[in-house]
Amino acid sequence: MAENNEQIPASPIPASPKYRDREDATAHARRELESVSSNIGKISDDHSELSIANFDTLITNNKKIVILDVNAEWCKPCIAFAKVLNELTALFPDDIEVVKLTTDKNPEAEDLTIKLEGKGYSPGTHALPTVVCFKDGKLQKEINGTPQMIDFLTLLKSQGLKMPPQKRKAALLITAKYYPNNIFEQIQEIEPEYQRECLLVVAEKYSLYTLSILSDNYDKYKNLPFLKEIIRKAVETAIKTERGGEEVLRNYTHLFAGEEYAMDVLSSIANESPAIFVELYYSTIKKNLPSNKIPAANDLFEKCVFNLVDNNREAFMRNAHTIIDHQFSNGGQGYGITLLDDLIDRDPADGLIAPEQYEHLEDAEKRLKNALERTLVTKPDMIFEYQYAIFDDVHIIKDPKYEERIIKAATRKVPSVALEKCYYFDEKPYYLPVVKIAVEELEKQAPQALFDHMDVLTMNVLTKVLGEKRLQRLLSTQCKAFPDLCLREEPYISDLPYGDKLLEDAKKSPKRSPK
Repeated sequence: MAENNEQIPASPIPASPKYRDREDATAHARRELESVSSNIGKISDDHSELSIANFDTLITNNKKIVILDVNAEWCKPCIAFAKVLNELTALFPDDIEVVKLTTDKNPEAEDLTIKLEGKGYSPGTHALPTVVCFKDGKLQKEINGTPQMIDFLTLLKSQGLKMPPQKRKAALLITAKYYPNNIFEQIQEIEPEYQRECLLVVAEKYSLYTLSILSDNYDKYKNLPFLKEIIRKAVETAIKTERGGEEVLRNYTHLFAGEEYAMDVLSSIANESPAIFVELYYSTIKKNLPSNKIPAANDLFEKCVFNLVDNNREAFMRNAHTIIDHQFSNGGQGYGITLLDDLIDRDPADGLIAPEQYEHLEDAEKRLKNALERTLVTKPDMIFEYQYAIFDDVHIIKDPKYEERIIKAATRKVPSVALEKCYYFDEKPYYLPVVKIAVEELEKQAPQALFDHMDVLTMNVLTKVLGEKRLQRLLSTQCKAFPDLCLREEPYISDLPYGDKLLEDAKKSPKRSPK
């Protein structure tokens, strides 16, 4: 860790780049704050509920500083603030007393409000929680909404609360634990000797929030002598959380790229998330690293690439462009193509996962066709899986008839899959011919499977591709051969002019399963 007196460089860290997921990262960081109020149960029962009977004891004649917490059980900010009050009263048990007025549960709430008005309380329209401070029975301060905690501690001190250094420090750390935004917003109001520990608490508990604040407001905090230590704590904590490593790489690399520990962080993320490391290597990692760290970073990149080749071929394909353009230390420029070819040799269907990755290659059309034709032999069903991406998302294949030929060929091999996926191409000119091929192939290979596609093959479509008489003969034969399947599809078959006859024959069929 950096020493407390470590000075940051005169040149500021560059502003955070506007990455495409910047809003998502900020939202992710904000969710850390929301987690405070979503996981803390209900308002504590440790404090007395105000009533007409105890009003004078708790408010009028109380010698302690009285904090009236006006809340509601449904109010999440009230629940969070109640936790803070619990810890503060535990810290100052002889000096502070918290009294509750639970507006949605207290049967005397209306009468108590009137009684409080006599003390100077202004009910009106209040944000919850409302915090009212009394001393010697007199109203001292009324705060609508969750107070800024640094100001709240100052208020308590102004009412005579003795706050020796250790208790002041403890109160500030309580604030850091529940209200990190208060710490950042009022850092200059905190004594210098306590700033570091408060921010370390925030960095550990709200790591992504800390990085987001420091990235967006760097100039405000750049003169803090322990800033590097805070950033390091936040980074090292964040990468241990779910998706934290990705968020750090995508949005905050610029905050720590020049530090000695940067390569340890990058190595940890590369081991845990090699696909993310490869994806972001050129856009955020390499562009922020100083030149002396680039060789080690290149080694990490190549290690991640080989990991993807062995364990995550889809991620390899989705990052093929980046991999192909990389200057490999053991193979130079062009080695990425060798890896791509080796991967497709293992499984040609992998070459269809992300066809846009071919677009910058001179022989893109040849490579994509090669992958398609080899996949047709080994895994024809994958042609339909990636059809839209290959023929609609990109326009690498120039021959307009090639798509039709490859789809028809795949249909002959896996007709059932073709019918299952036919909605992908129902607006294509070859839609009806392909459906006809699929139905004819099913008739030969697995006629009972025809019933599995009644939801996508309307009778209107079947009539168009087969003709009414042929369709009637086909369904009549299949309903007698597979009566249970025929009856299962009664809603579709009953719409046909001869549907009732088909269903009646199926019911009478000796092949029907016993009830």
